[in-house]
Amino acid sequence: MRKTTLTFALLLLILLMQSCIPTGNPVPVPTIVGLIENNQSYCCGAAPPQELIDELAIFHPSANQTFYIRKGYSNTPFTPVYKTFTTDALGNYSVQLPAGNYAVISEEKYFTESISDIDSTCDYLKTPDFNFVVTSIAQQTYNKQFTKTCNYVCMPYLPG
Repeated sequence: MRKTTLTFALLLLILLMQSCIPTGNPVPVPTIVGLIENNQSYCCGAAPPQELIDELAIFHPSANQTFYIRKGYSNTPFTPVYKTFTTDALGNYSVQLPAGNYAVISEEKYFTESISDIDSTCDYLKTPDFNFVVTSIAQQTYNKQFTKTCNYVCMPYLPG
């Protein structure tokens, strides 16, 4: 009887101790929202008319565009992508990211990495289109503008 009482008391103590262990509420992952717009540089060919240059300089919503996120402040080509997101028809987006620094690149830049003769040390590839610096605030707004530049500068057989 004494042994049963001692066993019961020991089990009760263990259960009470486990109920005191914090369950650890998960840290909420911040949501980043905003608008992305881009303009474009003129790539190759004869000098275009001024009207074309002026039109390319205007920022427009990056509608229905996929963007690739890598951890860190600079883009490291050929490394795994941490996350992707796609804008809507008006260039708006929403993505959840834990606090930290992130390099964001456009679909064009990401697919440039798949060209077999591409120069992996090229500044075009190493430079992100823009960055996110995410804090622990639950929702953050980042409206971003970037210029789509020419990718031919990373190809060894073309003049840069």
